Amino acid sequence: MKRYSKIESKFIKEKIKGAYWKRDRHYINDLIMIERIHMGTSFGWMVGYVNLALKDKYPKEYDILFKELDPKIYEWQKKREKREKEKDERQLKKLKIKVKEWEKAEKEDWIEAGGRI
Repeated sequence: MKRYSKIESKFIKEKIKGAYWKRDRHYINDLIMIERIHMGTSFGWMVGYVNLALKDKYPKEYDILFKELDPKIYEWQKKREKREKEKDERQLKKLKIKVKEWEKAEKEDWIEAGGRI
């Protein structure tokens, strides 16, 4: 099997230069798996799980490879993630306001019931 000579990514090709077999092989193999997932040459029901695991394990490398291999999808994904983050922040802000309102009403009820502050 010609795994290393068939690498398409310039990033991985640069990483493999100077890498050591015993020390760096698993790292390079993981990068190759990210490449294969994005190139569509690895597929199956487990690929989604592997993709998420590799994204969590190598977030910087994942971003670099994703951007190199599919720049249009990368940009679309980053915009989508930004929108999702902004949406989450708005929802969290609303939730914090609701919690404060609930705590205020709870405190007023406490005082009305004769409790002390």
